[in-house]
Amino acid sequence: MEDMYQNLSFLDQWKNGSTDETSFKVTELWLQKTSGKISAKGQTVEAGGINRWLSQRTRGLGDQEESVILRVIWADVSVQDKTINISEAVRDELLDKLGLKLAHGYSRSLISGVTAFPPRSSDPALDSRAYSICYIPKLAALWSHTRPTMPDGPPPITNCIMFVQKDEKAGLQQCLNMTWDLNICRNPMFPAFALALLLGTQIDKSNGDIKVQIRKVEKRTGYSTFTSRQADKPAEEELGELSAQTSGSAAKLASTMRKTKSLERVLDWILKMIAEEEGRMQQIQTQRGGTLA
Repeated sequence: MEDMYQNLSFLDQWKNGSTDETSFKVTELWLQKTSGKISAKGQTVEAGGINRWLSQRTRGLGDQEESVILRVIWADVSVQDKTINISEAVRDELLDKLGLKLAHGYSRSLISGVTAFPPRSSDPALDSRAYSICYIPKLAALWSHTRPTMPDGPPPITNCIMFVQKDEKAGLQQCLNMTWDLNICRNPMFPAFALALLLGTQIDKSNGDIKVQIRKVEKRTGYSTFTSRQADKPAEEELGELSAQTSGSAAKLASTMRKTKSLERVLDWILKMIAEEEGRMQQIQTQRGGTLA
């Protein structure tokens, strides 16, 4: 199965180059051991500090001890310049250390799609799985979720790379700063859930903008199927301009419909992955003869 993903990796639908940027910004979710509070914290990581950054899974002592449950690396995308603002060397190092090389190679062959990759782990005490979502050129996400198979193992952690434009990045950062239940944050599908929320918000906004534009055209042309609306006198001299506006709204509506279909696929996939995850968790609990931490 893995060979299939590797063989398709030669296709490059993203067609984005890399910059020389060797630092990158991250957002992390930290769990406070005593209170159970989850807080989002950001920082900038330099290329020379990647190993040190990845090795820091806990910090603080006693009541102040915290453990990281989610890391999101932001790889800014410029559609205009067709670049991803991170150097190839840094990107490849992150992909290698996070177990996302296969996911990245295959995902670049997609314009739109969701994928769960075959589990890969060199340590039998850990279960590590990689996932991806693509909706090019707006966004793409690759992430790995690692959890222990033994009772005394480290807590589960999700490492994610988000390839996003400015607006999508702002929306996702806002999502991460919200208050979330621990079981949601620790679920392997949390990055997909955040992206689904973002797509849903964008769809609602687009539909609202289209409605406003269409109502303006209806008012100026005097045409509407709603008898309750009062129209202005038809503006014949503006018909060309109004026709162009309507065509633009139709194109935008078609784009929104495509995004809606993509969102439906993401939501169906999330439900499928959650069901599979619950089955694996039950199997691990049965093998342990106890309850997962």
